[in-house]
Amino acid sequence: MKSVFDIAIYFLHRVDRKAGDIISPKKLQKLVYYAQVWSMVLRNQPLFSQATKAWMHGPVVRELWEKYQDYRFNAIPEPETPIPDFIPSELEVLEYTWGRYGELSARQLEEMTHQEAPWQIARKDLPPQQRSNEVVSLEDMRIHHAAESPWRGMAIQEQELFKILIYKLLDRPEELAISPEIQDLKNALLDAVEREHPNYTRTVTEALEDALNSSNAQSALTADEFNEWLTQL
Repeated sequence: MKSVFDIAIYFLHRVDRKAGDIISPKKLQKLVYYAQVWSMVLRNQPLFSQATKAWMHGPVVRELWEKYQDYRFNAIPEPETPIPDFIPSELEVLEYTWGRYGELSARQLEEMTHQEAPWQIARKDLPPQQRSNEVVSLEDMRIHHAAESPWRGMAIQEQELFKILIYKLLDRPEELAISPEIQDLKNALLDAVEREHPNYTRTVTEALEDALNSSNAQSALTADEFNEWLTQL
């Protein structure tokens, strides 16, 4: 498991400073928080070990706050430390988080966390300006955001099989009979996966469902044939 500082370094390197973009301590805290959220949803395990506290201005990892508190509302410079090595599933979470939240401001991210159950549950009925060191539950993160997951309802093992299918289709599309619907699926895969769109799973799922449900697609490849082919991968 990585440290919260490893996650912070990733986001600090993603900032396009040449374009005038900045990342403040508050925004960094919220990006790190959402990375933890989506690690719980997509991987069913935390991305880093440090606890997240339900502070007044949203979820905060105290150790990270202590490291960057001197910057207050100002930009944190690019770190000299290179991006750590992440395993593919960790990197997928980080890329998804950056793609979904990276363009939002610190204030927007703070307001989002205030409207969501994990922070609210940890705060209980405290007044808005009341300090709190209550921990935001990892399980609350997972439960609340699971409905938004592009993999919702799919077990982790099934997720991995589906990813194998996606890349196998891209590598060897001739193994499937080419119908207009399968061609649409292939195009969706190219658009979503090769271009690394953060919503690629939703895109390809919709395209795959269209391909399998279409009568034209079934004449080229039935659902049973497709399932049998998938189990042989």
